[in-house]
Amino acid sequence: MKKVKHISFDLDGTLINSFPIMRQAWGETMLELGLAVGFDSYKKYIGIPFHNIINNLSLSGIKNEIEILYFSKTKKLSNQVKLTDNAREILFWCKKTGFSTSIITSKPRKNAELIIFEKKLEVDILICGDDLKAFKPHPDPGLKILDKFNLNANNILYIGDMIFDLQFAQNLGAHFIHFNNYEENTLPSNLVNNVHTISNLIEIKQLITLPLK
Repeated sequence: MKKVKHISFDLDGTLINSFPIMRQAWGETMLELGLAVGFDSYKKYIGIPFHNIINNLSLSGIKNEIEILYFSKTKKLSNQVKLTDNAREILFWCKKTGFSTSIITSKPRKNAELIIFEKKLEVDILICGDDLKAFKPHPDPGLKILDKFNLNANNILYIGDMIFDLQFAQNLGAHFIHFNNYEENTLPSNLVNNVHTISNLIEIKQLITLPLK
């Protein structure tokens, strides 16, 4: 871990617990559009851009209607989003300790910026799902970090909760820590033993001194 110079975080399910408002917004959207795709089907794909989720759910024919309704609802509910325990504290510790930081989220920028502003989450750079043509699990968001900070992939530690976060880190060649503090953010059992898993973000302070798997 001595080579790590940059610590990057996923947003939903990692720095914030947004699953309850996602569940509510998705349920209301489906109800209003007369659709029967449950949140459990949706949440399997959380971590990739929204339009990819809609395509995977075979809803591309009404993608625009779903997107407008869903994100208007999540925006209205954004004040109900809860910070993960020690989210601000670990970001402050990263800065104080000399690590540059980022948030890489598949959220659209306007939604992500609103939450980050409301929750006072301070990082050096925010990369959102509508910033790039290719997003997680593609390594492009990480390549932007490498270029901005003049780093190598093994200088980056990425913390996320979903399988797409793990795949992103692997595709980039970065280190990875799995955050698992909510019932929704679990990795498949065959992958759990191959990564470090934490249930409190403050644990990063201890893990940063250990060799990562």
